[in-house]
Amino acid sequence: MTKWLAVIGSRKVSDAMRADIERDVLAALADGWSIVSGGSTGADFEAARTVDGAGLAGTRLRLYLPIAADAYIAGFRARVQAGKADGNDTEAMIELLQKLRIEAPNCIHDTTKFTTLSSASFHARNDQIVVCADCLLAYRLGRSLGTDATIAKARQHAIPLNIHNY
Repeated sequence: MTKWLAVIGSRKVSDAMRADIERDVLAALADGWSIVSGGSTGADFEAARTVDGAGLAGTRLRLYLPIAADAYIAGFRARVQAGKADGNDTEAMIELLQKLRIEAPNCIHDTTKFTTLSSASFHARNDQIVVCADCLLAYRLGRSLGTDATIAKARQHAIPLNIHNY
């Protein structure tokens, strides 16, 4: 039976966070865990990048998106134009998603009822992550409302969690 470790967190990461996420994801993979995350920038990207770098995205990675992948990519680019997201981080995330759509298409799940990016679509995506997870790691840089809400949801489901604050 597959054990799913949710890796969530802030959309911006520090060098220390990046190193910790990579270390923790590689250790989890070595212990037989599979990784579930949200396919966004920051902690989500670092987790997915690490699994892909280990050559395991096709079998040990699940990414939940808040809306269909093409709309998600367009929506994130619009967020960059509106000053709500970092352009370099967004393009790196999009490049990885496009690579995974070709090389590991079964890892991407974009099945919420939503068609545009919104707080509700992100929360629905986060709910899917929690339902899948057997354990949760959170990496929080400052204040992160989405991360906090996902932690609260994991607590409601009695999912073991480990929170890293930076």
